[in-house]
Amino acid sequence: MRSSTLGVPPERAETGYGYIKTGLPAELAARAASNDSSKSPRRKRRNNTVASGEYWWNSGVFVMRASVWLAAITACRPEIAAACRASYERASFASDGSLQLDRAAFAACP
Repeated sequence: MRSSTLGVPPERAETGYGYIKTGLPAELAARAASNDSSKSPRRKRRNNTVASGEYWWNSGVFVMRASVWLAAITACRPEIAAACRASYERASFASDGSLQLDRAAFAACP
């Protein structure tokens, strides 16, 4: 399974955010971030971590194919996957053509 985590270049050292390591030299780090997540750096290291340019704040936004996400949810939380499947299978189309998931099935999602 392949996924990417979007990162935000940090403006300051902050222990309240998760960090991701870009895996790139500092001069290239502004172009992309990988999904190598780590805990927030300890207070002693946080300023050096931000100054290195290698660590970005974790935005909490993940990019992957829908099939990858569905496989991960099915493996880790099958009851959530089942509720999502039921909501999709019972979905209908609105007059504007948008897909309307089944509310009752979706609400049953744990």
